[in-house]
Formats: sequence, C-alpha cells, structure tokens
Amino acid sequence: MIVATIIFMSNSICKFQYNKKCKEVPLMKKEKLKELLSFLLKATDYVTSEQLAEHFKISKVTIIRWISYINNHYEQPMIISERGIGYKLNYSTYLRTISFMDFDSEEERCREVIRELLLIAPKSKRIDLIYDKFFISESVMKKDQQIISKKLERYGLQLERHNRSLAIVGNEKCVRDAIMEMVLNVHQATDITAIEKYSKDINHSDFKFAIRQLEFASDVLGEPIQYPYNISFFSHIYVLLNRVKHYQSVTVGDDFKELKQEERLAQPEIYSVCKQIIRNIVQYLGREIEQNEVYYLFDYLSSARLDKETDHVLIRDLTKRITEDYISIVSKKLNIVFEASILHELSFHIQYMLERLEKDILLTNALLEEIALGYKGIYEAVLEASVTISNYYLLPTISRDESGFIALYFAKYLELGIKKINAYVICTTGLGTSELLAVKIRQTLPAIQIVGMSASINISKTIHSSPHTIDLLISTVPIKEQVDIPVVLVSAILTSRDIVALNTTVGELVNEN
Repeated sequence: MIVATIIFMSNSICKFQYNKKCKEVPLMKKEKLKELLSFLLKATDYVTSEQLAEHFKISKVTIIRWISYINNHYEQPMIISERGIGYKLNYSTYLRTISFMDFDSEEERCREVIRELLLIAPKSKRIDLIYDKFFISESVMKKDQQIISKKLERYGLQLERHNRSLAIVGNEKCVRDAIMEMVLNVHQATDITAIEKYSKDINHSDFKFAIRQLEFASDVLGEPIQYPYNISFFSHIYVLLNRVKHYQSVTVGDDFKELKQEERLAQPEIYSVCKQIIRNIVQYLGREIEQNEVYYLFDYLSSARLDKETDHVLIRDLTKRITEDYISIVSKKLNIVFEASILHELSFHIQYMLERLEKDILLTNALLEEIALGYKGIYEAVLEASVTISNYYLLPTISRDESGFIALYFAKYLELGIKKINAYVICTTGLGTSELLAVKIRQTLPAIQIVGMSASINISKTIHSSPHTIDLLISTVPIKEQVDIPVVLVSAILTSRDIVALNTTVGELVNEN
C-alpha cells in the first residue's frame, strides 16, 4: 500500500526582506499551502499555472509567489518548474525533507528556545541572550514562555523564570527524553543519517562516536539492531555524551540497583556490551561516569527486540493474555478474524513493550502519521484497545507511538488476508503485447491476479467461458457492451496514469469486499 503523507503546516510570518517576492507571503493561509502541495502530490504529471489558478480560484501571479516561497525554504526546489509545461512536485526532495518542514515562525522560535535550554539544563540563561536574535517584543516573549511551559508538560519538565533568566528543570531522565525528541527529532527519523542532516546543534564528533558504539553493539551481539531500536539506542548514547559534559547523571535508588544486578545475570552479553560502551565514553571524554549510566544504557538495549533472541524468549502469561486481548478487541472493532499465527508474532513485540513500559523507556515512531493515515481503522481500533488494556491491567499509559507499532502487525495480517482481484485482459494488438501488458501489471500491481487474456471483444462470451470469477476487466480498447464488471481502459504499454487508474479501481473493489 502506498500511503500519501499530507503536509501539515501552520500560518507563516514572512521575515522582512527587501524584494517583491515577499510581498504577499504574510497573507498566505496554512490551509492553502497544504492544499497546494497536496494537489501536486496527487498529480501524476505537470500542472499548468492556469490549472492551479483555476483550482484555487486565485491569480497565476499568486500561484507563482506561493511556489517561490515554498522553494526558498530548501536547498533543492520542492516544486519543479518547466517553461511552457507547468509545475510538478519534486518527489525525492519531498521525501527527504517533508518530516522536517516548518513554516510557523512562532512554533519554530519556541522549539529553538527549548532546544537551547535543554542542552544546558538545569542551568539557566539570560532572557536577553536567548531572544536577541528574534527581534520580538516583551509581550511576545511572555506568550512564548506560556507555549514552552505547555510543551514541557509532556515530558514532566518545567520552565522556571528567575531574575530575567530561564531554565528547564526536572528529572534528568525526562530531560534526556525531551532532548531526544526536541533536539534530535527522533520522532521524525527512520534513518540515523537523517538525524545528523536535519537536526540543529549536532556535534558531529559525538555523532560519529555514537555511531561507532551502535556498530560495536551490533557486532558483539551478532546482528544489526533494527529500526526503531537503533534510533533509540543511538540517541541515548549521543544524549549521554552531552549530559556528561554538563556533569549531569541519572540518579537511581538501591532497589533499582538490585533489580539491575538480577537482570544482568539473565542477560550477561547485553550487560557486558553496555559496560564496554561506558568505558569507551570515559576514554573519549576523559572523565569518569557514574555506574548508574551502565544500568540506564542496559535498560535501553535490553528492551530492544533482537531477532536471534526470539527463539528462546519465554513468553510470560501476562504477555499472552494482553496479546489475546489486543487481538480480541481489534477483531471485534473491525469485524475481522485474523490468522492464528498473529498471536505468536505479536506476543514478542508486546513482551518487549511491557519491558519498556516498566522501565519508562521512550520509543518514538517516525511512521506514526503515515500509519494513522494509511491504516486509519486499524490504528483507531488499536488505540481503543491500548486504553482498555492499560486500564484493566493497571499499566502505564501505552503511548500512541507504541500503538502505532502494534497497528502495523494487524495491518500486515490484514494485507496478507486480502483476496486478490481477478482480472481479465482484453488486448487486440496481439498475444505478444498482451503478455507484456500482463507482466507489467503483475510487477506493479500485486493485488491484481491475471486469470486470462483474450483478443476478442465478445465480453459476455469471455466472462461466461472463464473458469474463474472475474472481478475486473482491463482493456486496451473501449468496451461498448454493457457488463456488470468494472472496466479500466489502459494503454498497451501501461503508463503511469494507467497504474493510477487501476490502483483506484482495485482500492474500491477491496473496500467493497
């Protein structure tokens, strides 16, 4: 399934520039920018300025200004322009940058202040030094601080103002969780290299060192640490480097230490890896680190699902009951019976999720928006199940991120269980062309199963003589005969527009089923 991610943007306040391009920018509405990019995302070919102007009921000049404004935000144009042809979305640029787009100066300003204060927390910084680059009034600063305080509540942190200075205060673990998301943007990255490219304030030496520690862990454990656990473990190491530089360490109680002693006996290889990484950090920074950091690093790595461990992991009774409850609730909500094998596969994920909940380990889901859009019904059913299960079993709140990962398991089994669409190809240009067309359809549209081909346009005879039930007719010539089966007219060489038309029809047929 191809999921089109819609871009969400806020009102833009253009910085004052002495050029004509900027004149209308402050008046642009976020909905219009969103609609423009969404429109181009759905288009399969170039769109003229006349077509865009007609669609949005505005002048061609305004369309050009909108496009110029969007393109000025990126190293490479987001929208391609061809003289005499029109405009087209630069899809590769869109995929590389969409998660990190931000058109809202108020939002970005508040995030910038949070990033700056998180990296020095709990130390304070004078307000005039924080805001001197923004050129805003005192009243706007006060409004910013209210917004920042609200954002920090999510992490259990507070913004303190004292003697014209600001500081972020709270539990050290909460500070680190906030740095991972607000500074490293881990909630937007499925690839570690994207963190370095798009996050601000990255120390490239520390980044490379953290990468080497992740590679070391993978080598010793004998398998690569996969997404999302690689992002989580890498981010923890990188943030640890920053916090140690500021002489900040996680504090733990005696009960916690005793528990870790027991866990390390159960997973000695993982504990040994974490201990060596801490030694490497001590050598890299040239300063000692408290033993607590070994335990904290161990929590992150031990709660990551490693494929080679699943063969001998003992699934607990609690895990099994919770997994069965998820399957039961989602099945009833969607009125779908899932294959029995989902219980085994989902159980492993649930067991590691329960460990993360117990250890308060944050696992962010960069795919969450696409999951919510592409598998809306499944995602909502899983969210409902997560609330019910966390309340019934007295668990910590199961986050939307975790629910998104669970939804992927149900989506996978739903996709596997979808009946293929039986299609019959009508092509009058010869058997060779028919075979080529069938091959292209099989390669690009796996949901379609070709059950027959014919050069005849006697459709009724074709349908009745076929041993298969025919759900769809794909024809290279117009079908004049009235039939109860959907007909899609395509080119003999199957163009991109044909693929879009077939995808749309297949989607409608699947939804009907």
